[in-house]
Order: sequence, then C-alpha cells, then structure tokens
Amino acid sequence: MPPAAPPNSKDCAPNWPNSLPATAPSTTGPISAKLDQRLLQLDSADDRVLRDRLDEFAEQREKLERVADLAKENAATSTAAYEALMELSEEDVAASRSLRNRPSQAVVSVLLPVAFIAAGLPLFLHGRAIASLSISALGIGLVVIAVFLAAAAFYVLFRPPREAGALEQRRQDAQWVMLQDRKKRDACQHELAEFEEKLARYLDEAGLAAANGSVRQARTLLDEAAACRAQLAANEQRASSLELRIRAAEKELAELAGARARIAEAVELPPMSPAPPAAVTARDLEALVRNRAAARDALLEAAEDMSQRFGELSGELATARDDRTFDLLKLEARQLKTRLRDRKHELMELLLAKRMLDRSIIAWESQSQPEVYARAGRLLATITDGRWAEVATSPSGSLVAVAADGTVCDPRHLSLGTCQQLYLALRIALLETASDVGRAIPVLADDILVNFDPARRAGAARALLELARTRQVILFTSHPEVAALFPCVPLHVRPGGAPPAPLTARPKVG
Repeated sequence: MPPAAPPNSKDCAPNWPNSLPATAPSTTGPISAKLDQRLLQLDSADDRVLRDRLDEFAEQREKLERVADLAKENAATSTAAYEALMELSEEDVAASRSLRNRPSQAVVSVLLPVAFIAAGLPLFLHGRAIASLSISALGIGLVVIAVFLAAAAFYVLFRPPREAGALEQRRQDAQWVMLQDRKKRDACQHELAEFEEKLARYLDEAGLAAANGSVRQARTLLDEAAACRAQLAANEQRASSLELRIRAAEKELAELAGARARIAEAVELPPMSPAPPAAVTARDLEALVRNRAAARDALLEAAEDMSQRFGELSGELATARDDRTFDLLKLEARQLKTRLRDRKHELMELLLAKRMLDRSIIAWESQSQPEVYARAGRLLATITDGRWAEVATSPSGSLVAVAADGTVCDPRHLSLGTCQQLYLALRIALLETASDVGRAIPVLADDILVNFDPARRAGAARALLELARTRQVILFTSHPEVAALFPCVPLHVRPGGAPPAPLTARPKVG
C-alpha cells in the first residue's frame, strides 16, 4: 500500500472562532509621547516613593509661596506708609496734632477750674459765716488751685511743639521698616526661585521633565505612566494567551492531519488521486462507501461519548464549586490546632506541677522521711510491746518492718493486725511530724482497734493518747472494751438503752 501523502492545510484547517486575530497585537500599544521611558519601568514601591516626594515638594512650595506673599504685602504696606509720610509737612503734623488735642485741652482748661471754683467759693463763704478759719482756708486753697489749673491749661494749649524733628524721625523709621521688608521680600523670592530650580532638577532626574516644574502636572504624568504600565501588562498577558492559543491550534492541526492520514490509510484511499483507478469495480466502490460510513459512525459515537464525558465533568466541577467540605475541614483543622495549643498549655502546667511534686517528694524523702520512719518505729514498738522495733526502707526503696531480733519483713508478709498497726504508726508519725499542717482539723478514727489483740490494743491506745497531746482526736467505737482503754475520757452513750454510741475522745493537753 503506498504511503499517504501530506494532507492539504486547507482541508485540515479547523473552524476557529472569529475572535482569534491573525497576528498578536503589539505589546507596547499607544503611549503618550510626553512619558519618559524611566516612568514606564517604575514599580509600585518606586511610584509610591516618588508620589510622597512630590507631596513634600507641594507642601514646601505652598509654605514658601505663603511666606513670599506675606513679605510682599508687608513691603507694599511699609512703602505706602513711607510715601505717605514723605508727602506730609511739619506744619500739617502740628496742625493735626493740635486739632486732635484741642478738645481735651479745652475740657481741662475750662471744666476743672470751674469745678474747683464752684467748690471753693461756697466753702469760703460758709467758713466766714461760721467763723471757721480752716474751712475758709480750704475754700481759698480750692480757688487758688483752680487759677493754677486754668493757667497751666492755657499754657499747654498755646505752647509751641516740643519736637521740631519728630516728622523726620518718623520718616527715618518708616524708611528703615520699608528697607527691611523689601530685603525680606527679596530673600523669600530668592528662596522660592532656588526651590523651583531644585524641583525642576529633581523632576528632570525622575523622568518628569515634561511637567515643566509643575507638581500637579507631574502627578498627572505619574497617573498616565501607571495607566500605560497597566496597559503594557495587559498587552503582555494578552500576547502570552494568544501565543498559547496559536500553539494549541498548531498542535490540533497536526493531530487532525495525522487523523486524516490514518483515516485515508484505513479506507485505502490512494493519496491525492484525482479519480479511482480503472480496475476498481462497483463492488469495490460499495465496500469503500461502507467502510467510510462505518468510520463515520465510529467517529460520531466517539463524539457522543466525549460530549457525555464533558457533561459529567462539568457537573462534577459545579458540584465541587458548591461543595463546602473543604471550608469545613479547614475550620475543623483550625479548631484542632486551637485545642492542641490549649492541651499543650495544660500539659506544660501538669509537667510543671509534676516537677514541683517530684521536688517536694525528694525534699520530703531527704529531710522528713528519716524522722517519720524513726518516730513510726518507736510507735510500732510501743504498740507491739517491743516485738517490732523499727520501720525502715529496703535497698530497693520499699517499706519494711524490722523485728526486735533484726528480722526484716515486707508488709505483705505480715498478719492483718500487725500490718494495720504498722500503718497506724506511720499515720500517727506523719501527723506528729507535720505539726504545721491541719492543726485546727480534728483526727477522726472509726473502730481502728477491733483487729488488735488486748495487749496491742492497749499499746495503740497509748499511741493515740500521745497524739492527743498535740491534736484533737475523736474515736468512734461500738466496743465497750475499747472504750475502757480511755478511763480519763468522758463517754457519750446513745440514749434509750441502745448499744453505746461511738466514743468521742477529747483529752486535755498536758
């Protein structure tokens, strides 16, 4: 069978959507000619720093302009005042001053003398009438004061000016103020010009020369540059997407070409043959048609399977999008982490408490245990009448009882009564040793002597009486023979002829 010829690209070209352009668009796009290339290479951090710097320049310019305007106003005001003084003459100043002072001088020269005369004449007349020299002298004094006041007022009213050169001094002062204001105005304008030059140099270095020294125009250029950078990024993404689509299209074209070659080979179609050979019969043509129909049916079935599979995957995708299991699992994970953190804190507290208890036990074993065991040995010897003489620890650290003949015995091998006597001795020894613990709490004992023989019961009673010297001991019993061991303690018997109630032992200390 001859090999299949390469398929024609026109026959294999798929039906692509019209939205796919023939060529990728330019990644640069239209960019304003005013923008410098340095602005297009800025990142977000540099852009923010540049904007902050422009804000600082704007605030500084506003401050300098405000100071310069104030200096201009002060210079204009002082210049106007100086020019006004230059137009005045000394006679005008004196006339204006006299006009201003004339009303007050007239009041002083007329009203005050009249008032003193009006007060002095009646006093003088009244003093002569009553023949009082002091009142007459007071009246004459008031009249004399009125005359002196009138004379002083007229002198002040018609005296010549004291400062002939006052106008010249005011002109010199006004000229000095004017010169100082002009110097300050020139200094402010010079500082503003230097700031403008500094701003222009900074804008040139930052790529904002097109702003022409305007901060507002520089911000506009930065906004345009940010928009251009966003457009460039979008164009690059669009170009990458189109490149991927072109590659996918080329790959699909190759796959379709291979499929076409396989179909042509399957139906035994001669490659690029314009017409069937002369030897082909009608039966061969029918077989060829049947083969092509079967291939078409197979392709349709495969297409239906693919469509069904696509629908299934779409449904699974929609279900997955609506599913909140992952969110619930994340929430549960956070809760577990929180609980784990809390448990860690609790474990740390427990470990700390265990460490403190271990230290306390070690301290007790090293300090109080020998004293407790020694005291317990003496109490056990008292209870057993010397049969067991000591309480000690074995090399392995366990508790043992030592007999009078030196025999060492584990508490598990002792009789029930002896074992109870050993532990009673230990409890009493602990209570006597820990004298600062629970002194206000009474010790309660409920028929603890019933398993003892009479001799050891008497020894145990002596041990309880010795404990009662330092602590309050209350013993409950229903056996009269036990109560008889405490003759110095009053008995409390249940009324009504019933059996004796539990014994309450309250021995006196000492």
